Amino acid sequence: MKTKGWIVYINLFLVTTLTTAFMACSSDSDGIMPPPDTPDTSATAGLWHGTLTDDGTLTIDDFGGGAPVIHTFTLGGITSTDGQFRFVIDDDICIGTQLAGTYSLDGNTGSGDFTGYADGFCSFDNNPEGVISGTIEFTVAGDILTGTYESQDASGTFSLNYDPQVETPLTLTDLEGTWLAEVGEFTEITISANGSFTGTDIPYGCDVSGQVSIIDPDWSITNVSVTKSDCDAANRNGTYSGLGVLVFDQDSQSDLFAIIVSNNTRSDIGFFTPAP
Repeated sequence: MKTKGWIVYINLFLVTTLTTAFMACSSDSDGIMPPPDTPDTSATAGLWHGTLTDDGTLTIDDFGGGAPVIHTFTLGGITSTDGQFRFVIDDDICIGTQLAGTYSLDGNTGSGDFTGYADGFCSFDNNPEGVISGTIEFTVAGDILTGTYESQDASGTFSLNYDPQVETPLTLTDLEGTWLAEVGEFTEITISANGSFTGTDIPYGCDVSGQVSIIDPDWSITNVSVTKSDCDAANRNGTYSGLGVLVFDQDSQSDLFAIIVSNNTRSDIGFFTPAP
């Protein structure tokens, strides 16, 4: 079961100026996989935290029809130097609801396409399947990112503050070992030196395997691919892809590895601390 507030684990609300430039390095041993001709979106790369205000298109599942609710949620986000983003509602009734996609920059203005996944006790208005698509636009001013998202099934605004702690070099050996899930449907994963991992998903009886690969060695943001198999619920089986991030939790004085992934029909999150 998902629990409240994954970003709470990460000690957010720090303020800094974005200065690190995109480096397109490649190393098979470190699992670095920069695709050719990727956009330079380093001016907005990093870890973000703030709020999302939905325009009344998220519906609370009251098991009797639901009702639209205009509400402001806390929102956590990861944006990578190759133009990927993952924004997740991290508390309240719609916890786990996710906007995922890619974007490009023109000066301090960004735009892109997203897929939205409803989660928690919420669904998107007029879309009980819980998956939507739309467009996103935003502006960056220093360490503040503000924008809008819109589709035929949902729309709203968001405002995020930058956290500099993912401007940290990362190799796959930094992730090697067994990690126990604090948030999400995973139970544990064991990551090897080459970034491959295996694990379990106890709530649905799934076997888990996957791969972590580094996008940019100067940032602790990664690509992640997860495959779930032999699940008790057949719709949980399949391959999910997305982003991961390694941070240091000041409260617990421990590393935290978070993954935010999805496929065509479902999304998932996992937040892990090292096994004792």
